Amino acid sequence: HRDLHSFPTRRSSDLNGDPIVVNTESGKVGYLCHDELWESEEDPEIASLYCELPYSLGEFYLGAATSEHFPVDYYEALEFVSKSA
Repeated sequence: HRDLHSFPTRRSSDLNGDPIVVNTESGKVGYLCHDELWESEEDPEIASLYCELPYSLGEFYLGAATSEHFPVDYYEALEFVSKSA
């Protein structure tokens, strides 16, 4: 999707490897579901695999570095967003 830009991630202790993506229209960050992205036999609709968080890139990295309860993958982001709604 042309409005989503994948960012390299630190694949260290906390983040599990779901690609971190910046939506260039909203400026918000989210995760792509790598399970569906890499394992799907069909070409998935990328937008349907994206879960946007209510954070800018700076807020995302600050939260990931400082908050024990920060969502670290696509599935935790879905849960976080549903609780925040």
